[in-house]
Amino acid sequence: MRARLLRVDLTSGQLRYQDAQDLADRWIGGRGVGDWIVFNEVSPGVSPLDPQNVIAVCNGGLTGTQAPSSSRTALVTKNAITNGICTSNVGGHFGAALSAAGIDYVLVSGASAKPVYLWIFDGRAEIRPADHLWGMTTRCCAAAIRQETNDEDAQVASIGPAGENLVLISCVIVHEARAAGWGGIGAVFGSKNLKAIAVSGASSRCGCPSGRYTDEFANACRRAREKILASRDAAILSEYGTMGRSAAGGLNEDLPQTARNLLDEVWQAELTARVKEKAFRDNYLVHRMACYECPIGCSRKYAITNGKRAGIEVEGIQSNTHRAFTSNLDIADPEVVIGAQAILTDAGLDVDGSTAAIAWAMDCIERGILRSNQIGVRLRWGDGDAVLRVLGDIAYRKGFGDLLAGGVARAAERIGGEALECAMHVKGAGINEQGVRSHKAWALGIITSTRGGGHLNGAPNTEQKRLDPATASSLFGVPTAGDPCSYEGKGTLVKWFEDFKAVVDSLGLCYFGSWWSGISMLGPDDYAEMYSASAGKYVSAAQLLRKGEVIYNVEKAFNTLHAGFTRVDDYPPRRLMTTPVSSGPFKGAVLDLQGWNKMLDDYYMAHGWDIHSGWQTEECLVSLGLSDVGLRLANAGRLVRQSGR
Repeated sequence: MRARLLRVDLTSGQLRYQDAQDLADRWIGGRGVGDWIVFNEVSPGVSPLDPQNVIAVCNGGLTGTQAPSSSRTALVTKNAITNGICTSNVGGHFGAALSAAGIDYVLVSGASAKPVYLWIFDGRAEIRPADHLWGMTTRCCAAAIRQETNDEDAQVASIGPAGENLVLISCVIVHEARAAGWGGIGAVFGSKNLKAIAVSGASSRCGCPSGRYTDEFANACRRAREKILASRDAAILSEYGTMGRSAAGGLNEDLPQTARNLLDEVWQAELTARVKEKAFRDNYLVHRMACYECPIGCSRKYAITNGKRAGIEVEGIQSNTHRAFTSNLDIADPEVVIGAQAILTDAGLDVDGSTAAIAWAMDCIERGILRSNQIGVRLRWGDGDAVLRVLGDIAYRKGFGDLLAGGVARAAERIGGEALECAMHVKGAGINEQGVRSHKAWALGIITSTRGGGHLNGAPNTEQKRLDPATASSLFGVPTAGDPCSYEGKGTLVKWFEDFKAVVDSLGLCYFGSWWSGISMLGPDDYAEMYSASAGKYVSAAQLLRKGEVIYNVEKAFNTLHAGFTRVDDYPPRRLMTTPVSSGPFKGAVLDLQGWNKMLDDYYMAHGWDIHSGWQTEECLVSLGLSDVGLRLANAGRLVRQSGR
């Protein structure tokens, strides 16, 4: 079977199906296909919330197959925060349902005059009225659509009140609690009056995307699954989730945290102890959960049964959410974290964008830059009740929440002065990260991310794992990959993980099952074996990584054309360079300007980009087969003909 693209024009109501095998062959699927569609369909002058912007919903090349953790779907659009690329990636069971319905990619353009949702079932699609769904939370919306379609197995990707109200830090929620975050894609849905995309199907295509459901493919998937199941890294992730593995100091309490709006990487031990994973497990755990074909099962369902928050039940709480509502806001109460997760899910709010804005406000109030009577709510470090109220205000653009709804960078610009120094953001996107002073490659991967921050592009975990020099040199060509304090070779390391992650996202597989979680998991050879078997042709690991490099360069070019980013935009917030870690093994750590510049030079040279401007070079793009992309950059005056290296 050949790949199929469904084009949806919400302005005219027209639906059109087309063969998309050429896209699948060139770009693998998922993020790669979505990037290329958005690059070609959206002009630089188009605002993210204009009808001319598009949303590409793309299954990976192996999504919905036997491949382990083959649950992922990419949602790509123009970023409502940065004006660059927005690449969100989400799991659950939505992608498998889309594959079973006989559709690989969905391209949504235009805008409906009234609220609608898209219903895809057994190879067909309908645009249906959604006036009765507008205003509903994401969980209520999903339940209502399942009842309306008389299909309890329907998978729903929907926005909540935040997306409807065009909150720029809104997201799309899939399968109850999985968020397609970063970039305000919920607001893009809202600008199109698109409440949801719902999917159901039982097509025989589900199994192998090319229709070659062979023993070779089944055996490759079996070997990959067995490798994950034999991995100690997978066992830890299965037992403790990302919350236990990475948050609150990690299992061995040796990982840095983030405290009070990234002022520190150390939080008080007595506060940390109250919000360890064990506290959630012992008091609130209902059961464990997993995405489609996942052999790990890192997700959880938690419920509060007593007290003032009794009745709240949520799924999820990954390390980012835990960190965001504990150490970075100085809150040591598991029930606040559970309550916050419920609000984020129901309203459709991005956790990093929301908490970066709230932490900024708390910081400004403590410093006297803002006063409580100015904002109508008393925000203090550690005040969980106030935080939960403000989250609701953001979703509905109520009072001070209206200012925060545009994200931390816009809020700080509105206030001006010292407020700008308190805004922790990258390219306008708020960040909520740990270890960004002490772990150099980790910081570089976050700051240079094409989607405007976040550790799920090129930030490696090798430093946290303390990978030994011999292994690091063998796998990545960077002996210092396991040394968090070294700047040496880290640009090359980040570039490797950028290419690798682009491949994993384009295949539609979960990153947690890869080398990013630990080198006992799946690496390039494992992915190449599965992809080759599914495609019916041999593709080496090196060729697959090369495809990842091409995909990343498309995103880089999109950012250059649409947002005008240069080297200046690849520097961290000043606080990370001037305020040192207060204590512990990384006491005194900051991001040194000279060291950062050295890493940036290494990073640009590893990519073949110009080290002075940070822009791509003609030589780089020609070598990658992207001469057409280079021509667009040249016409915009943003291509370097001769590298200044």
